[in-house]
Amino acid sequence: MLPIFFIVCAEEIVEILRTFVALVLSEDARRVLEREQQDLAGWVSGVKWAGPRTIHVTLVFLGPTPAVAIDKISTVVQEAAERCGPINFTMKGIGAFPNMRSPKVIWAGMQDCAALLELQQQLADALGILGFQRDKKQFNAHITLGRVRDGRARSALSTLLDTRKNNYFGEFLADRLAFVQSDLQPSGAVYTLLEECKL
Repeated sequence: MLPIFFIVCAEEIVEILRTFVALVLSEDARRVLEREQQDLAGWVSGVKWAGPRTIHVTLVFLGPTPAVAIDKISTVVQEAAERCGPINFTMKGIGAFPNMRSPKVIWAGMQDCAALLELQQQLADALGILGFQRDKKQFNAHITLGRVRDGRARSALSTLLDTRKNNYFGEFLADRLAFVQSDLQPSGAVYTLLEECKL
């Protein structure tokens, strides 16, 4: 797969990828979320839904990443996975960013996941040492389900999401951590797995 772009630096071409580190969801969690997506899609249009096979929890978005740093990042991911056991969490509530009145990103909420917050902190600290800037926003554990593409859908979505803000989807276990390349295509992001480790 072709890289996203290249940077010419000191007469040397540096390959740059777009990457992130994520928690991989179990099949049962994905099936539950897929059913929720299908139900929501039956009520509103104008939303680009995340593919069921690609639904994940982004822990650290690295953005432009020099290919020469891939091995070091993979090592950080491996070491973090070795220190962390499988993560239990409760999936509850449907919400939106930036808020429910003007939804642009639709998400499923995650609760009771202190271990996930600790893992995210460790990853952010270790990747910060490698030179990746920390996100200024506080980490908010969530699972992105879709992005609103048609502003006309926001009013109907706002009302619909409000009825689901307390929906309980169950308790789940996640046991894999992934380092992923994301290539933006007209049809949506295409993911390439660079590293996957068992917690």
